[in-house]
Amino acid sequence: MGSLETKTILKSVLIPAELEQFLNDLIIDSGLEKTEPALKEMMLTDLTDRLNTQLSFTLAQNLNEQELETFEKLAAVDQSQAIAYLTDIKPQMQQIILDALAEFRKTFLEEKNN
Repeated sequence: MGSLETKTILKSVLIPAELEQFLNDLIIDSGLEKTEPALKEMMLTDLTDRLNTQLSFTLAQNLNEQELETFEKLAAVDQSQAIAYLTDIKPQMQQIILDALAEFRKTFLEEKNN
């Protein structure tokens, strides 16, 4: 992966409201919604970092070096252009990202139950 900060990846493929909703739903589905606020905030931070790592890995697997560099440059400047670029070069990218989110959710819930 290039020099782009990893948090930019999440901001580029998911709007913040979608990200927050996905992670809050994950906490609810895991039965941890009544966790003390400070601990819940730490969990959200950890989950955000873990999800970002997963999505970064997914993008790296599905883009060649030049595509990844172009995406990173666009993401640093304009989120909507970065998303448009991904869907132009990889029309199936939305499904790839949805699959990565589903896998992340499944893995988290399995880990929580073990």
